Amino acid sequence: MEYCMKKKNFLIAFCGTLLALSMGTTMADSDDHRRGNHNDHHQSHPPKPYVIKHRIADQEREIRDGYRNGSLTKKEVRTLRYNIAKIKTEYQRAHDNDERISMRERERLDHMLDRNHRMIRKLENNRIERF
Repeated sequence: MEYCMKKKNFLIAFCGTLLALSMGTTMADSDDHRRGNHNDHHQSHPPKPYVIKHRIADQEREIRDGYRNGSLTKKEVRTLRYNIAKIKTEYQRAHDNDERISMRERERLDHMLDRNHRMIRKLENNRIERF
């Protein structure tokens, strides 16, 4: 009887640990966590396809907001939108070849999104103001 109770308690603790670990993995895959830890970029798994779609939408919103508030010029917006269009084309091409996007293709798309995100931040923070 005592053996059964120990086994039951062990299984409950083990399941709780698995649940906690699975929640931690989900957080590590989230876009917000990835943006904060650029040093862990190559050690973590690339984002899932839906994260790539969300990142594209976020960058489109940032570009639109940057243009509206005057921190991005028309030329900068045109370049950044061209980059987004190219990323979308690459994503669609990768998705059309196979229903699942390969790890290498996801890493490539993620790298392109990272570069474009850095460009947006750099351009927004380097604006020239009149005295």
